[in-house]
Amino acid sequence: MRQVVVLDALDECSKSDDVLTKVIRTWKAVMPAWLSLVVSTRPEGEIQRGITNNSLDSKVLELKDEENFRDIEKHIKHLLCDMKDTVEQKDVASCAKILSERSEGLFLWASFLPETLHRMHEEK
Repeated sequence: MRQVVVLDALDECSKSDDVLTKVIRTWKAVMPAWLSLVVSTRPEGEIQRGITNNSLDSKVLELKDEENFRDIEKHIKHLLCDMKDTVEQKDVASCAKILSERSEGLFLWASFLPETLHRMHEEK
């Protein structure tokens, strides 16, 4: 069964810590094929070069990519479906579409959505 290791926000790690860069560069050579690596980072030159200038299969996903908005919309739909007491379920699809566009491609924005909606619901 395929397993995945996620390194999120690589750009927020210490610049002096070269360990993660070494792990990324050597991953494919030393890890079994069933163990994949997913790395997220802001587009910073040094980090991006380190990721793309090696034998790893890499894909750059830009904030404004249609795939990114589609993923955010799916994520928001899932969040809204779990909020049956706060969100009318008949409105989930249209709300998810609008909110994904408002996110401007930032998953972080979507992560604040449940707390914000709960707070607004309680204030009513």
